[in-house]
Amino acid sequence: MDFKKKIIEEAKQLSKYSKILNIKEFNVVLEETSLNYLLDELLKINMPNIYNQESMINLWENYKAQWINFVIKFDNVLVKSVWNDLQLVIDQIIILLNEPADRREMINWKKIKNILLEILSAFKQLRKFFVNNIFTPENIVDSGLSVNQICDFILDKSIGVGAQKVWNVQGAFNPLKRLKNYDFNIEELRVIIRYLTKPPKNEIRTANDWIDLGAKKSPVRIILKSKKTCSESCVYAIFKVSEHRNYERILANNAGTIPCNH
Repeated sequence: MDFKKKIIEEAKQLSKYSKILNIKEFNVVLEETSLNYLLDELLKINMPNIYNQESMINLWENYKAQWINFVIKFDNVLVKSVWNDLQLVIDQIIILLNEPADRREMINWKKIKNILLEILSAFKQLRKFFVNNIFTPENIVDSGLSVNQICDFILDKSIGVGAQKVWNVQGAFNPLKRLKNYDFNIEELRVIIRYLTKPPKNEIRTANDWIDLGAKKSPVRIILKSKKTCSESCVYAIFKVSEHRNYERILANNAGTIPCNH
């Protein structure tokens, strides 16, 4: 079984979150060429005559430092729990590399395989946390991500809310422009995500061929064009409480008379 190949594949899956996180160190620890080289060197750990001990130690020390910086920047308890396990593995590798050459020659394949399995397990656990616990509509606002990162998650067409949405790109209140400009606070984003994924039935209305999402005390209102008035159901505009008059003005017009560009 090619454990190295499986680790690289997990890293590729995790890399899908790089654009949203926008944390340099996360990109570094998952970069395919560098990770491939690192794992290839690990497979030679019991062949001390074909690698430089100091260089190999520095390689893993640097990899560890990149992870530490990522975990500091993405202050999330689940990510920290994965890092605690991965750090033990990396520290184990560094300890082995500090052994004299004759001791390193005695490291058997079972030991190397177990180290690879532990790295693979940590990567899998991190992806599981990303998919099921962090990058979900229900949890993302409370996951330690910034406003910018949450807005990017909403728009992302690969793993975010944007994978299922068509966005209007015209007008002062068009959602694409507002989300790209990070124009909302955390509580507004919490409601936006809920409305775009699982809106409460009692907060869904129709008026003049618009689909109107929101309630009287909602911090935002969202209006969508239905397929009746657009080739695809389109998120037309997002309004804050302070923009309620603009919301009412647009809602008063029939959706069919207002173009939606996407």
